[in-house]
Amino acid sequence: MLFLPKSVLVFRNENLTEVREEFIQQLSEHHAKTHDFKHEFFLRSMLKFGTQPIKIELEKLQEPEVIKVNLYAYDKNT
Repeated sequence: MLFLPKSVLVFRNENLTEVREEFIQQLSEHHAKTHDFKHEFFLRSMLKFGTQPIKIELEKLQEPEVIKVNLYAYDKNT
């Protein structure tokens, strides 16, 4: 995960494939409902690019917030 100004970039993690697919499905349903088009078409389009990172823009968040993030490393490669 990469935190950008007013957005978050979520990278693919092989351990979280099911969680990612569920998130993409919920995102697709919300976006389709908001823009009044078929959810199934949009979902298929999104799943084609399943290896790509997902960028989530936080439009409603006008003021920056400080959040605590814990990062752990086991060695120089992990």
